[in-house]
Amino acid sequence: MPNKRVVMRVLWDVLRLSAESDLSVRGIGRALGISHSTVLGYLRRAKAAGVHWPLPEGMPEAKLKALLYGPPEVAKETRPLPDWSEVERKMQVKGFTRRLMWERYRRDHSDGYGYSKFCALYSAWKKEFGQVTVPMDHPAGHSAFVDYAGMRLEAIDQLTRKRRRVETFVGVLGFSNYLYVEATWTQRLGDWLGSHRRMFEYFGAVPSYVVCDNLKSGVRKAHRYDPEINPSYQDLAMHYKTVVVPTRPGKPRDKAKVEQAVLHAERRILAPLSDKRFIGLAHVNRHIRVHLKELNERPFQKLEGSRKSWFDTWERSAMKPLPAEPYEHAEWRKAKVHRDAHIEVRWHRYSVPYRYVGRSVQVRLTDTTLEVFFDDKRVATHPRSHQKGVTTKDEHMPDSQRQLKDTSRFVTEAERIGPDTHKVVQQIIDAERHPLIRYRTLMGLLRLARIYGKSRMENACTRAIAIGTRSYRSIASILKNGLDKHPLDSVSPPPIDHDNIRGPSYYDTKSDSPHQTSKD
Repeated sequence: MPNKRVVMRVLWDVLRLSAESDLSVRGIGRALGISHSTVLGYLRRAKAAGVHWPLPEGMPEAKLKALLYGPPEVAKETRPLPDWSEVERKMQVKGFTRRLMWERYRRDHSDGYGYSKFCALYSAWKKEFGQVTVPMDHPAGHSAFVDYAGMRLEAIDQLTRKRRRVETFVGVLGFSNYLYVEATWTQRLGDWLGSHRRMFEYFGAVPSYVVCDNLKSGVRKAHRYDPEINPSYQDLAMHYKTVVVPTRPGKPRDKAKVEQAVLHAERRILAPLSDKRFIGLAHVNRHIRVHLKELNERPFQKLEGSRKSWFDTWERSAMKPLPAEPYEHAEWRKAKVHRDAHIEVRWHRYSVPYRYVGRSVQVRLTDTTLEVFFDDKRVATHPRSHQKGVTTKDEHMPDSQRQLKDTSRFVTEAERIGPDTHKVVQQIIDAERHPLIRYRTLMGLLRLARIYGKSRMENACTRAIAIGTRSYRSIASILKNGLDKHPLDSVSPPPIDHDNIRGPSYYDTKSDSPHQTSKD
């Protein structure tokens, strides 16, 4: 490699000969012993840098070189670099951190960069080539984020006397980071909705939006654009005049706020309580409330104030007021309206306007009320019954069925058939049965009379009275098997007379002993 000073000397000579002689580029090259392309390169650099001969007196070599070739190059690093796009992809997965990715990098490249340089290079790459990340904005009173913590405490169930793990519900407001934490036995729908109600009561107000993960209790079907919300969860949102917004599948930034809140709850509340013994949920939640109060009142590290002061000062006033009445948990079911204009819910039948026969309806159940909806319109309301039976409103029935209570025509026809048929019909009418069921039974009996004739019908009813039954099935069985044609004496066999069988005198109170019989 030629000496640097020699190179600079040649450069000066090229500039001097070009300005003071009439030599061509090739002639200058032959005179200096260099190629004509090198001479041409020097002259082009000088022209681009605005350098002319004669050079300014006393110009140092370093300055001339900087003018022609730019600042001195820094020696390039030769250490291996990781695949930054792969690092970026892994960092989107829960549990992967920069240190974990650096440790994997050093495992494959023992001569690689240290952790600080790795982080700096990754940040520089992400700034230039990575996906642009827009900070999420959470105005005061705008949104609350809810989820369950992964860490779980244990408590003794007072009903079973066994130890059970409890779930931990966590809610956090987006602006102030004000937290709500409580323990429940399960993540099922009843506990999920109850935790929301108690969270709103703890805040004393309601945010405009509730952002939840795609838990089955809250979201029936997750979808990026059109998620299907559980009807009971939607009912709660309507009651509190808020909106449920499920997180988008595969978008961890949507729930970053609640994941941070869960982390605080686990570190500041659950971990300190993990070695304690609890009896029942109430005991667990009393201890949680103590630590929750401390966490919400703990001063911020880099900001003035605390979660509670920010909530009291800015966020509470920006939220919606609580409704006058707390939410009552409702269960939603689907049902089909039967031909008799009734639906069946948990072994009880409720009437629905007859025009909805054959239609599928939505049923809303509370402890006290049953409501029926069709196309989001309420079409029927009944008091909730927890027993078998039928509840009917006359206005739900068509005109032809409103006369079900009028049984006079059945009585008239039964009298024409015979006295025993009339007696059976009257017993059916007097029984405390629903009009629809009574109507069907009477219609069935008259149909049997038309099929088998009045005489056989009367004999069948006589036999039914003798054996103590009045049901349609029994009378139909008698007629089908021809038992009405047999003498009535065949209903029960004659009494057996035998010395070893005790007679009425065995229990005669006039005898000396109820357990003694007279001997011949």
